[in-house]
Amino acid sequence: MRDRLTHRQLEIALGVVRGLSNKDIGRELGISHFTVRNHLSQVLLILRLSSRQELTEFLRAHLLRLA
Repeated sequence: MRDRLTHRQLEIALGVVRGLSNKDIGRELGISHFTVRNHLSQVLLILRLSSRQELTEFLRAHLLRLA
């Protein structure tokens, strides 16, 4: 997955898994929630997912396989 997502996209995806809103992720990363939204849209497109929930399930399953 690291070869498909940029470092920033991965940071944002992990924020989603933690249950953070776009505004909260933006505050943590020092970027606007609009930028978070744009990155998140790209993450969903790259991973061929359609929602934050699907992203959370995908990442949790993927991370469990790595453990």
